[in-house]
Amino acid sequence: MRTPLISCLLVAGLALAGCGGGQNTPEGAAQAFLEAVQKGDGEAVAKLYDYVAMARVANPDWDSIPEGQRGLIVKKVAEDQARALAAQIPQMQQIYQDAQTGNVIENGETATVQLTGPGSPPALNLVNRDGKWLLAGGKIE
Repeated sequence: MRTPLISCLLVAGLALAGCGGGQNTPEGAAQAFLEAVQKGDGEAVAKLYDYVAMARVANPDWDSIPEGQRGLIVKKVAEDQARALAAQIPQMQQIYQDAQTGNVIENGETATVQLTGPGSPPALNLVNRDGKWLLAGGKIE
């Protein structure tokens, strides 16, 4: 009885692990962004941004800030930006409605994913942070 249960759990775990790999490539991260925007899922969209880069830009003395304090700054930036993103989801849905990923230009730790669709949606710039591709957007107002 235990063996079939363990086997089922292993198979389910492997299946879930395979589904979560969307941010392992620039195209996968861009696709995850488009799907989240098109569904109106602001929380999922917010998880796709590089808040470390945003925190660095907002704090020119970043390298002199203690590591623990940096984490707090990144957390605050992420919270603020998530709120701003939530307010912009309807506008983003219009921009990225029916958009699809196109050509991918990868250059080391950065990439640009061209998008195709109605209204010529803008390309997405991404950065690889710790093996995960994230949107390298500026501050969201």
